[in-house]
Amino acid sequence: MGNDALVSVIVPVYNVVDYLHRTIDSLLAQTYCNFELLLVDDGSTDGSGEICDSYEKKDCRVKVFHKQNGGVSSARNCGLNNAVGEYVCFVDSDDWVKEDYIRDLVSDMHDDVDFVMSDFMYTSGSYEYIPLAKDAKVGTVEILFPNRGMLRTCYSPYGKLFRRRLIIDNLIKYDTAIHNGEDRFFVFTYLLYVNKVAFSPAVNYCYCRRPGSLISKLYDFEREYYPYEKSLELVKCLVEKKGITDAAIVANLNTMVCDFANRAINAIYHSSDFRYAMRMKLLKRIDLRFLGRYMYAGNFKEKITKWLIACRLYWLYDMFRTLRRKI
Repeated sequence: MGNDALVSVIVPVYNVVDYLHRTIDSLLAQTYCNFELLLVDDGSTDGSGEICDSYEKKDCRVKVFHKQNGGVSSARNCGLNNAVGEYVCFVDSDDWVKEDYIRDLVSDMHDDVDFVMSDFMYTSGSYEYIPLAKDAKVGTVEILFPNRGMLRTCYSPYGKLFRRRLIIDNLIKYDTAIHNGEDRFFVFTYLLYVNKVAFSPAVNYCYCRRPGSLISKLYDFEREYYPYEKSLELVKCLVEKKGITDAAIVANLNTMVCDFANRAINAIYHSSDFRYAMRMKLLKRIDLRFLGRYMYAGNFKEKITKWLIACRLYWLYDMFRTLRRKI
């Protein structure tokens, strides 16, 4: 496989007028030139759509699509539907990339590799975090999950390169019914079908946490339960299909399921409409023994939660949560 294949870069755009120029300029300055830049304007009302149009007039690599607001998953799906590149990568419209971002990803996409992942730096105001250098790796999907830090790097679609043919052949799309963590489902569903993966130590993607950026909104129980149920099924399928037998890696993957389980539980206690009997009924829909076994407990509150659930003291856990809500 040559290293000059066409890459489709998909950027969902929504009301980012103060950041969009930086994002687009960083992409058009890439040392790797054979790419198309798909800017999907998701119903912006601040002039972001007009900025996209101005770049399309100046550079033939830029393609702009305007659509009614449907959310980031809908916008990325629009990009996928219109992409023609051999490879696909994603960039968020308030982030920026270094000049070798595409080149370094493509250079690691060998004939038997279907997925390339790299790390990213994090900026917020004057704060900047650059991850410690890691070794380059090529192998089966297990190399991506040695610890919680690496696992979390898998959660987002940016800093990664996908084969478009695998996406098309397996009908992989972003699930617009999931409003939090939708990126994980796209990435992990894709991983079901890969042969080998590569991890690149290059840090060329700059993730920017900006004032007013999307904060994780909590939805009602049913909408939070759906991704929990789907994540349980997805991780089980990944472990079985890829023959993952390392108990530590399986446990690490299951912490992702626990993240969604905790959101569903939080939705129960976020509402004041549920009385004790209904709270217990909803809790029983979640595999609490699974949660007690695999939940990551990083702080004191999480440790108490894990202990109560592991000991099956659900009534005491309910008291703990309801008292916290009243304080």
